[in-house]
Amino acid sequence: YDPFGDTYQNIGKNNSAKSARIEPEDGDNPTLSLKDKYKAALSKYLSGELSEARQMCRNIILSFPDSAITLSAFYLLLQIEGKTGNRRDSLNSFLSSINPGNLKKKLYLLAKLKLADNAQSGSYPQVITGLQNWYPDTVMAPYLLFKNFKYYLDIPNNKDSALVLKNSLMAAYPHHKLTREAKILMGMEELQKAASNLKTGKNINPVLENYPNPFNPTTTIRYGISTPGEVKIILYNILGETVRIIVNEPKEKGVFTFSFNAGRLSSGIYICRMISADGVLVRKMLLLR
Repeated sequence: YDPFGDTYQNIGKNNSAKSARIEPEDGDNPTLSLKDKYKAALSKYLSGELSEARQMCRNIILSFPDSAITLSAFYLLLQIEGKTGNRRDSLNSFLSSINPGNLKKKLYLLAKLKLADNAQSGSYPQVITGLQNWYPDTVMAPYLLFKNFKYYLDIPNNKDSALVLKNSLMAAYPHHKLTREAKILMGMEELQKAASNLKTGKNINPVLENYPNPFNPTTTIRYGISTPGEVKIILYNILGETVRIIVNEPKEKGVFTFSFNAGRLSSGIYICRMISADGVLVRKMLLLR
């Protein structure tokens, strides 16, 4: 899902970032637009040249903190660091170097949240509370409240705290997509408890996968649920924007497959996310042309 609603921009559309120029650094081409620079970093990532892609993303982030493309580069950097492994100290050092002089930039918020993710779990609520004080009345406020809710929901024996935060979301942002998400996740907790006493017959492990992956332009998506109920499968781009709602209907227990054609989509990384009574499953999909 997209935590910032409609505030992201698609890099394929006209925006001020398209005309931005990268200053020469470590062999960078000064004639490339910011959009093309991000595309080059993505190409390096997809071809396995992770060190080069990492440096290109870091250059974009430090040079252009206001651009929507920079947010995309930030998420790509996290993907790269996740693949290389054992670089938490290096990533934390870089995130800490992002200019704190502009505390209300989205990029700074995301960097602080990632630092909190990498820190000791007990400090996370304090970080969220501090950020909520900085972003009390902006589009980021419901996102921070949701992050706090999700933190307590994932901790055993903290469901009462999660319920209080869910109710706060419902009171303050009754029509927000994250409020709907919180209600779904909280409802799944109850469904899972009830289902644990009702499961009979052959067990089915919840699954979400696609093959081939990478693909061009068609892939087969296979998903399975062990608890009957509403199933929602949504495809997001790397910015967190909804690209397509693939499945949105009630399903019986079972395994299902269907062919998905991405002929109208651009090359890149996509996130496929399934929400059901069994929980949330996420699958990374690569479209290569």
